[in-house]
Amino acid sequence: MTVVFEDGVTETQRVAVGANARTTFRMRDWFPSTSGRRYGVVVEAANPAMQLVVERANYNSAEGDFWGAGANALATRLR
Repeated sequence: MTVVFEDGVTETQRVAVGANARTTFRMRDWFPSTSGRRYGVVVEAANPAMQLVVERANYNSAEGDFWGAGANALATRLR
């Protein structure tokens, strides 16, 4: 994963996810410098033949209901 900040600065972390697996990455854990900043994320497979599905999910507590609100969106493929 590569984080791209508005000013063009990038940070990269190599992560491993097994085949047919799903995982969640808390951005502030992997990239603490993202806190309070705007950024995009580029996700690439080690092997270009691998297929990935990437989504952004955001959850919030609403009116005392833990994770009572949220949204998600599929990533846009870059070519």
